[in-house]
Amino acid sequence: MIIFLYVLRQYVKFVLSTVFLCSFLFILFDFIHKTTKYFAEYQPKSDLVVKYYLYQLPSTVLQVLPIASLLSSVIVMVLMGRTNEITALRASGMGPVRIGMPVAIGGMILSLIAFVGGEIVLPRSAERMHFVEQVLIKGDTAARVSEGVRWVRDGNSLFNYKEYDPLAAKLMAVKVLELNSSFRPVKTIEAGAAQYNEKTQDW
Repeated sequence: MIIFLYVLRQYVKFVLSTVFLCSFLFILFDFIHKTTKYFAEYQPKSDLVVKYYLYQLPSTVLQVLPIASLLSSVIVMVLMGRTNEITALRASGMGPVRIGMPVAIGGMILSLIAFVGGEIVLPRSAERMHFVEQVLIKGDTAARVSEGVRWVRDGNSLFNYKEYDPLAAKLMAVKVLELNSSFRPVKTIEAGAAQYNEKTQDW
């Protein structure tokens, strides 16, 4: 158990270091790139810039996690091999599977974190980042930003429409994709228009 926690601690340490370094470099390069034109054009306040990158951070971390997990597992095994720790563990009777088990479990934990973050944290942070960028920095109205949204998810169904008439409560050129548990389309429904029924509260 002590060996397991030792290897897992080393793995987590390198994962956190890699995620921090990659996220920092990505934000730094993106900031330098936007400073040359984007920030110079709109001249946002410093607190809006901080909020923008703060809400962008979950997306960056989730993109970095796979490569961080791969690099960390390789680094841990290489360092343990150079210090002859793997040789000592093999001499004590531990097999390759048992030695690599902490890394495998650590990867499963990261996969779970990435899944939860992608389903819960990422949509909210992306929405707020989009609001900060389009409304607070560029000065667009919230109504105008929402006009560009043409995809809506409801459970295991995706709805796409070309135009929406709020006065008539009518959708034009509607397409519905029904998905299975693995997020693969199993059925497609297309209609020229969809009218909202207030009595049944359905389309």
